[in-house]
Amino acid sequence: MQNSWLVFLGNFFSDTDIYIEILIAIFLVYWIFYRKLYRNIIDPLNFTILSAAFAISAPIFMLYENMIITEYYFYLGIISELTFLLGMRLFVNFKFGHKKTIKYKDEAIIKDFVLIYSCIYFSVKIIMYISYGVPLFDFSNHVDARLANGLLTKLSDAYSSVTLFVLLYSIVYMRKRKYIILFLLYASTMILDGSKVALIGVFFSYFYICLYREQFGIKIYKINKKFLLFFIPALIFMALLTLVTYNGYSYYFALLNFLARIAGNGDIFIFAYNGDILDYIIQNNDFVTVFVNHYLATLRLIPQEEYLGDIGYLMSSTIYNSIYATAGPNARHNIFGLVCFGAYGSLIYSFLLGASISLITRGLYRSKCMRFIPFIFYIILYGGVIKAPTELTLAVDYIIWGMLFNLFVIIGYILWKKIVQQEKVVSIIN
Repeated sequence: MQNSWLVFLGNFFSDTDIYIEILIAIFLVYWIFYRKLYRNIIDPLNFTILSAAFAISAPIFMLYENMIITEYYFYLGIISELTFLLGMRLFVNFKFGHKKTIKYKDEAIIKDFVLIYSCIYFSVKIIMYISYGVPLFDFSNHVDARLANGLLTKLSDAYSSVTLFVLLYSIVYMRKRKYIILFLLYASTMILDGSKVALIGVFFSYFYICLYREQFGIKIYKINKKFLLFFIPALIFMALLTLVTYNGYSYYFALLNFLARIAGNGDIFIFAYNGDILDYIIQNNDFVTVFVNHYLATLRLIPQEEYLGDIGYLMSSTIYNSIYATAGPNARHNIFGLVCFGAYGSLIYSFLLGASISLITRGLYRSKCMRFIPFIFYIILYGGVIKAPTELTLAVDYIIWGMLFNLFVIIGYILWKKIVQQEKVVSIIN
């Protein structure tokens, strides 16, 4: 069981052509379910769906290679993936009543928030680097850095997306070129954090800007699709070049390594379906132990020792018989639902999860025209719910901490406008 990943890689390198054929077939199936939800090439939801397709390719390839030990769990996982995709179709054309159009008048607020959020975000980063070191230089990987920084990481995550949003908006649409310096400083923090997806985050932020402006019917600058058709292959080539340059790989082996990393999205399935570890996890855990206890331990309502860890950590520490594991594979909804709710419950959970994503990313947006301050919370909700298929705890953490920390800032801003500038609260948020 400890060698599941090594066996998988051995089979993968021997039958890469088979894996590619499986991946193409999976893309076709996912497109059938997802095409009605597709909105824009830079929509973050696209990457959630891509990640799901990459992940499910691993167990299907394992079935071809006769690596599946527990076929019952395999077929249950496939069915739960299909129910998830069906759930995502539920609210494709749904909206709550008639969407009321309101006048756009938020530029003054955005101008204030550029300074407020930049000050907060950069202060958090400076404290983080002084207290714990720079992740790029002082930590072996980003997981160790995030664990070491604790609360500061939560603060950084909570303010990062809003900071990038207001900076980009002010530069692109308010012509505030002086903020380019702040944007470059922001980009430098992403580099110092060792972030490999910082550039993609810029596209995601611009997508939110497009959503925000579209609801008022005001001009947006569309990203040229020809540019993206050039940019995406160029990004893949740069990733391969990095592997060639720093690891001494040939281009052929770098490509194989890149494909293996794609298959690695399904690492939870590789561990779970190639032995009896999943039986052990199911017998000894439930929704309370892997989810509720996480938050009870965070709030110090139960001793930290009573929370044994998330499903991925439990799986890694059990397989490798080590208490020193710091993390494990993300418990995708197929595995999380099975452990927490049982076989039939996992299918309901996956369906409801897909429906929730559809409702929030499509139905809610069609139903409400949001001023800037409510839209901040929508960005957090959108960014959080699309993390849920990868692991529910990650999504809920992102939403709770994001909502809470941003609420403090916004309450402070509203009180300042009301007390100092005598401005009515209704005019700020509605």
